[in-house]
Amino acid sequence: MTPQSTRETILAAARRLFYAQGAQNVGVEAIARKAGITKPALYYHFKDKDHLVAAYVEEQGVAVLSTLRRLFDQTTGTLPERIAELFNRIADSAEEQAWRGCPFQRIAAEFAGEPRHPARLAASAHKKAVEAWLIETLAGHPNAEQSGRQILTLLDGAIAHAFLHRDASYVRSAAGLAKSVAAGDR
Repeated sequence: MTPQSTRETILAAARRLFYAQGAQNVGVEAIARKAGITKPALYYHFKDKDHLVAAYVEEQGVAVLSTLRRLFDQTTGTLPERIAELFNRIADSAEEQAWRGCPFQRIAAEFAGEPRHPARLAASAHKKAVEAWLIETLAGHPNAEQSGRQILTLLDGAIAHAFLHRDASYVRSAAGLAKSVAAGDR
């Protein structure tokens, strides 16, 4: 394996294990075994487990933001309709058996006692990036900054409830309010 592909293999193994079991529940031995490498090889690519978890969060952040953009771009209709449809598409994902909620919320909760943990900082940076994207998407809206933050808060709250209750209707319910926010009705 090339160094880059080894790193990607480690991240792929970590992604599957962390999302399924939580980062703190998975040891480096399990990650190395899943990746088909040795622990020294893992530590060659990542200073320690904390940096591996942070790299996982950063990689997920890029993927999730890219998916949000793609889903939004594939949707037709007015801006408020497209925002609501984004919620509905996320609700569709939440109905899948393998769905485990928001990986960024879960990581932040796992490291709640460590506000400067690299993974928690990466999760925060991702949420700020999504907020910035929403604000950019709402350009021309009279309250783009406030509305972008409100839509993100609605989305995160709805996802948290959908995960907690295993009920995607929380996300679908929030879609209507997000549509109103995007329309400037709130």
